[in-house]
Amino acid sequence: MFQIVWVFQAAPERLGEFADAYGLDGGWVGLFREGAGYHDTELFQSQAEPSRFLTIDRWDSRRAYEEFRRERRSDYARLDAACEALTVREEFLGAFGE
Repeated sequence: MFQIVWVFQAAPERLGEFADAYGLDGGWVGLFREGAGYHDTELFQSQAEPSRFLTIDRWDSRRAYEEFRRERRSDYARLDAACEALTVREEFLGAFGE
């Protein structure tokens, strides 16, 4: 299993939109589901700081993830740009596993 982990600071006035975009029925999961080897995404909201979120995307392997990114580069970039206004800050925490 290969996991990608991000932490986001959502724009306070757009928390609902952020949760919708990054949650189970959102655009990111919808895009990832089109990739071979995608498993799931978990979205966690901080109890202490409600505008802070953590995402974990799970893939079969690093190779599956990298192939998806290569094949869907323009779709990924387009969605990333569309979601940019929903966050104040984002940080890639790392890639873990195989």
